[in-house]
This record gives sequence, structure tokens and C-alpha cells, in this order.
Amino acid sequence: MQRSPGLVSIVIPCFDAGATLGETLESALRAGDCEVVVVDDGSRDELTLDVLADLPRDVRLIRQDNGGLPSARNAGIDAARGEFILPLDADDLIDSRYPDEARDVLMDRPDVGIVYCRADLFGAASGPYELAEFSLDEILVENCIFCTALFRKDDWGTVGGYNERMRRGREDHDFWLRLLGLGREVVRLDGTYFHYRIRPGSMNTGYSRDEYVEIYSEIFRDNADLYLENIEAIMRHRFALMDQLNDYQHRYGRLERLVSAHPRAYDALRGARRALRDRRRASDEPT
Repeated sequence: MQRSPGLVSIVIPCFDAGATLGETLESALRAGDCEVVVVDDGSRDELTLDVLADLPRDVRLIRQDNGGLPSARNAGIDAARGEFILPLDADDLIDSRYPDEARDVLMDRPDVGIVYCRADLFGAASGPYELAEFSLDEILVENCIFCTALFRKDDWGTVGGYNERMRRGREDHDFWLRLLGLGREVVRLDGTYFHYRIRPGSMNTGYSRDEYVEIYSEIFRDNADLYLENIEAIMRHRFALMDQLNDYQHRYGRLERLVSAHPRAYDALRGARRALRDRRRASDEPT
């Protein structure tokens, strides 16, 4: 694939996302002189197929059988002509200033490998997208960079792309760690240029404990050298959690022992509190 120096390729994986893909494309196309690549990851619903059949002429479409989000991202990046890559999920939005400002950082600073920005929420919830501020200590334990951040296509190739085994999520966390393993620095822009859609009920989704164990074990295996080089960060995190637990036990341990030793008295106290609360509510009701 012929590379275009300085070009940003916005890569949008899509699986049955016809209800939001059009709005996402509009935000990407407003970014100006960028390549926009949509990867159809085996979509089946009619709305999505209709949207894909009527894409603007300047949007490139890649089709593949359903392989999951990491596979679709890899396919789009592999086909992209840009020197720089900006992944964008098919239900999120970007500000038109984002690609240019992020590209300027990467072009001016060869030591930087990831550029992201501030973000906010829209849809079923609104407000700032609250993520911890980036540090190596933080990202070793929990991801603090959303997927829509700019990086070099060459770095993507060096680390072998996104881990396609991670179809259930956290593939971006794993990918950022592997870029950091190359010795790359991270820069966050001051502008709020990424808009993350919250769907109804999406804030209540999560993983079981066993799923967390499996996912993070995969991340640790993928980035074993980085974790070994920074094992002090993991130890600091572990002992900070122990301090929190000890503080909790100191503050509330005696109360828990009293409750365990006198369950009937505790139940009676709770009953009295409920009765008092009900009485107050009744007195506040209009007559």
C-alpha cells in the first residue's frame, strides 16, 4: 500500500451500526484533509447495509466476514494510506480540529507515539468523560486512554497490530501498552475533541470476575517485559489497596463486630429508623 506522508487515516469499524454510522461519518468528513476508511465487519441488518451501499464517494469501504472489533481495526489500518491512524467507533464523534492538532504533535515530536484529547459523553448520559490522567503507573493497572487516539501506522506494524483474540474488549488497553513498550511518550491535547456515546443500559454492562481474570491475564502476557520493567508500579498499587483495606477495617471493623454479636439489637435499630422515616414522610404529606 502506497503511503501518503502526513496523511491521517480515520478508520471506522462497523458491525450492524447503521443507526449511528451516518452521524459518525459526518464528523469524520468534517475533519477535512483526512482519509476515511469504513470496515464492514460482516454486518447483517438492512439499515446498516443500506447506509454502507450509499457511502460518500470519498469514503473507502473494506468488507470482511465477521471477525470482531480488533480484526476490523487491523483490516482498516492495513488498507489505510495514511502515515497516522485515528480509530473511531461507528457510534462516536470527533471534533474537526482533532486530527490536525494531534498530527502536528506527532510530526514535531518523534518521541511521542500516542496523542489523545479531553472527551465528553453524550446520548444516555452527558458531561465530562472522567478518566484518570495518564501516567505509566496508572495505565499499567487500568486503561486511561480511549480508543480514539492518534498513532503512527509504522508503530502499529512494529507491535503486530491489535490482538485479535481480544474480541470481548480491552484490546485498546493492550495496544497502548505495546506502543509504550517501544519507549513512546504520550501527549494529551487540552481540547475536548472526542465525544463518546452512552447507550441506554450501557453503563450497567461489565465483566464477570472470571472474565476480568482472563482478559487481564492476556494483557499481562502480551506485555510481560513492560510489566517486569515496571514491577514497582504494580507493587505500589497493591500496597495502596492494602492501606485502603486496613483503613476500612480500622474505621468499621468494630461496628461490624458489634452487629455480628448483637443481630437482634441491630435489626431493632433498623426497624426504629424505618418507623421514624415513615412518620416524617407522613407528616410532610399535604392534608
